[in-house]
Amino acid sequence: ILAMLGISAILLIRDMAKIISSGKTKKETTVVYDCHPQKEKIANCARSFQKLADTFYRLPDKQEKLSPYEVESITRSAKGPLCSLCQQRQIHKQLVWDNRLIENRYAVAEQLEEVAHIVSGMARELYDIAILPVKEMDELERCLRKRHILLKKAWQVLDEKEHQQIFLTLRTRGGQCIPVSDAAEVLSQVMACPMAPVQNSRNILNSTFTTVRFMEAVRYKTLYGVAKVTKDQETVSGDNYACLTQIDGKFVLCLSDGMGSGLPACQESEKVIELLEQFLESGFTKETATRMINSALVLQRQEEMFSTVDICVMNLYTGMCEFLKAGAASTFIKRDNRVEIVSSASLAVGLAQRTDFETTGKKLNSGDYLVMVTDGVLDALPVTQEEDVMRDIILNMKNVSPREMGKRILEKVLGYARDEARDDMTVLVAGIWEK
Repeated sequence: ILAMLGISAILLIRDMAKIISSGKTKKETTVVYDCHPQKEKIANCARSFQKLADTFYRLPDKQEKLSPYEVESITRSAKGPLCSLCQQRQIHKQLVWDNRLIENRYAVAEQLEEVAHIVSGMARELYDIAILPVKEMDELERCLRKRHILLKKAWQVLDEKEHQQIFLTLRTRGGQCIPVSDAAEVLSQVMACPMAPVQNSRNILNSTFTTVRFMEAVRYKTLYGVAKVTKDQETVSGDNYACLTQIDGKFVLCLSDGMGSGLPACQESEKVIELLEQFLESGFTKETATRMINSALVLQRQEEMFSTVDICVMNLYTGMCEFLKAGAASTFIKRDNRVEIVSSASLAVGLAQRTDFETTGKKLNSGDYLVMVTDGVLDALPVTQEEDVMRDIILNMKNVSPREMGKRILEKVLGYARDEARDDMTVLVAGIWEK
């Protein structure tokens, strides 16, 4: 079944490539598909599925020694003769096995459903991109030529729900090297809208034609910082995090806490963060990414192994922030003179196949801070007063950078714990400001 899943994804992507190539001869206004900008997105999608397939390839194959859980199971089974004659014992074993098979089928079915949804969405997006109208094309070509930049092709996204997006295939004249920002300045004038190259695009144009994606400039900017402490007697933290800027003007913070501490916990949370980063960078929603990762972890689950997922998605156009939590600690929002708390009771990923991950949204204003923490931070504070104490600590932070705020918060928390780290601790802080 897993092989069929991988083959199905490859065949679907292949068929989409055929659609792209067959569109070349339709009519003059049709996009020239040999360098269609969506080819990169399809390639990213393929890499995401390969990453997911790699997760399944790492499923346990052979086992050289017993795990602690299995040792405990053997100890319990020593009591077996006392109830070996009980008919219910055999019935229970058959039910456990059948339920596990059903759970695995649900996991694979959910993966296939998500693949179908993602690929169908990509197929729709292929037709949202068209050649820039002749009037704008001529004006843009003329203005760029004055900057010694040659324009070969120009596309625009037609989806009215999205912010302005333009793809330009450019090169310079006379072997010059010219900043991409010069092209963005010209494009902003022609389109009467502030435009900027997407994150991680080329900074310099040269004599070779290259396609650059420009987006409507965002309203807000953000900075982040992190502070970490590893559990006493351990050399590796079980917490992992990632921060990434998406091309649609969103800034994403991900934090994961592996169960326990040390290398096994680190490997679990690192696996979750890597998959989250891969899926989110490919354009998948946070809900879809989390569900697919949860299914993968359920299929390869070992007893007593799971990880929390904590995601914050900041829209840098509107200031709206969306939260998704799966077994994660509370997140704190510092405003001028108050601190808001975002909590959830959802299970960690890998514990159950069908889990409803709670999501919520908050409007952020210029000067607000997001403070994300792992359980080890709150557990170090006075029992039953964890969130109230953390609120007071954050509220007393004045005019500091996100990195400095994270450092000071962790110092205050360790003070409550008498400088003893009884668990891994991570504080991830992000601030948002209007440009």
